[in-house]
Amino acid sequence: MKTATVELPEDILTLLAQSRLGDRPQSDQVRIAVAIHLFQEGVISIGKAAELAGEPRIGFERFLSGIGIASV
Repeated sequence: MKTATVELPEDILTLLAQSRLGDRPQSDQVRIAVAIHLFQEGVISIGKAAELAGEPRIGFERFLSGIGIASV
């Protein structure tokens, strides 16, 4: 997978650290947040979102369920 470097305001990283993603490495926090957003917008499937998040699909679906996001 190709990667790119993106500058983010420190405020966004601080807020992510305070979120339910906060126990994960910073780069994972951003990647998962983007995957969740794209899935919610209907841009990508749950399988693709899990792949982008770097998570097994079932684990990603459980995570979404735990934060109140339906994966079906």
